[in-house]
Amino acid sequence: MIRNLAFVFLAVLAVPVVHASDRVLPKACGSDAVSFDIKTSKGPAQLAPPAEGMAKIVFIQTLVKKGFAPLYAKSDFTTRFGLDGSWAGAAGNNSYLTLDVAPGEHHVCASVQGFASSVKEMIGMSSFTAEAGKVYYFQFTAERISVASGEGGNYYSSSFDALKPDEGEFRVSASKLSESKPKH
Repeated sequence: MIRNLAFVFLAVLAVPVVHASDRVLPKACGSDAVSFDIKTSKGPAQLAPPAEGMAKIVFIQTLVKKGFAPLYAKSDFTTRFGLDGSWAGAAGNNSYLTLDVAPGEHHVCASVQGFASSVKEMIGMSSFTAEAGKVYYFQFTAERISVASGEGGNYYSSSFDALKPDEGEFRVSASKLSESKPKH
């Protein structure tokens, strides 16, 4: 009996420990431990075409605020964008980022980094088949709904959608270009 209890005790110790703050993200994303610093600037008047033999993905992050409270001064949300299991970069404050990809099937992801637990579950994913020479637009929309202070605070929602080229081009023209670097 003691030998069995000792075995069970050692088996429990051998199980990997998962921190309560770690999230399990979809396979299309990267590790939740990775976060980014971002800078935004006025983007080019028109996107460059994809590199020869490649397709281009444009990830757009859009913030929508409804209700009473203003958006935070620095950034309400930084959104990480993943491609095939690795983070491609991040955007925030109504900005976009681009990357060239090889033709073929790809899996994309969007996830709010850090922030309050109610926002951490704002995750989106999709898949598509890229063709050389084409541009694909994906938009992550984070919505913050603020109610009067005595009525419950803030509520959040999100969506992650593929956009038609005309809408994607319009969204890019109304957004800033995001440059992101992983934090160390």
